[in-house]
Amino acid sequence: MLALAASTGLLIAVVPSAVHHGLRQAELRQRAERQAELLARRVRDLFFQNPLLWRYDTAKHLQAATVERPEGLVATRLLDPDGATVFADRPPAAPAVWGSAEVRAGGEVVGRVEVAVDGRPARRAALVFHTTFCLLGAGLGLVLYLVPLRAVRAREADVRSQAEERARIARELHDGAGQSLAAARLHLMAGSTDAATRALDAAADELRRAVNELRPPGLEGTDLAGGLRELAETVTGASRIAVELELPGTLPRLPPAVEHAAYRIAQEAVANVLRHARASRLRLALHLEAETLELQVADDGCGARGAPEGRGIEGMRERARELGGTLTVRAGNPRGTLVTARIPLEPGVP
Repeated sequence: MLALAASTGLLIAVVPSAVHHGLRQAELRQRAERQAELLARRVRDLFFQNPLLWRYDTAKHLQAATVERPEGLVATRLLDPDGATVFADRPPAAPAVWGSAEVRAGGEVVGRVEVAVDGRPARRAALVFHTTFCLLGAGLGLVLYLVPLRAVRAREADVRSQAEERARIARELHDGAGQSLAAARLHLMAGSTDAATRALDAAADELRRAVNELRPPGLEGTDLAGGLRELAETVTGASRIAVELELPGTLPRLPPAVEHAAYRIAQEAVANVLRHARASRLRLALHLEAETLELQVADDGCGARGAPEGRGIEGMRERARELGGTLTVRAGNPRGTLVTARIPLEPGVP
């Protein structure tokens, strides 16, 4: 993953810059060759005008062309057919790109003109281009590294959450169904079939609850929003409580661990309202803010001011804490109770 991100970033940083530099160099070379062709034609004219002194006249002409600097020209040279230097400016101090053209007279090559153009503008443009794509490549490489890393961490947190959940269910099965089965065995040995039947029923209830803990029935075949809608419909059908449901217009698919925890917290909070609150109204609200899921369960019941927290609230708080979230319980306004759970979409370590 790191190698892929690094190689991609390096590719983005180097290849476009190299292509851009090559194109700019080719453009400058064409410009230099164009200037060389113009000067070669002028030198040929001088040769025909004065075959004896054309080299002297050519030197003056080339020197004048260097001073005028047409199209960034910075240096010129005149070579004889054997490649010996007839005239040459001093070497250009700045980076330069050279082009050349033959001087032909009467079908013979009588010399060669070489022209250098200023390469500094191309170098500056290449530097800006290279810097831009280096930053782009570094940014893209970082994204390619962090996005899969985040997915891996979320998966690890999901697996860890599932393992902790299963360990908790195993403990509860041992303490609940296991004890009930042991009691049923003792009652059968004592000949008390009624007591044994009650113990077996209790063990069956514990097993059924444990199965539901592995995957909430309300989330089978649907997402968190659908599960909350079904929960609201269940409360409305089973009680006289008016349920108000607030859901986002569009809710992305959430990590399974987050959906599971949020639904369980909502389920437990609603069960507390039905058992203790004597409420007439219930509000279920779901909000998604800054990579955090917020769940609110509010009622207008009698509240629980001063009462110690029971196992239900402790369990809800533990579910939120396992994913790096928080859960608060406070008095409602003007009455009742407000339960607020905030769970990060990327499960973290509490």
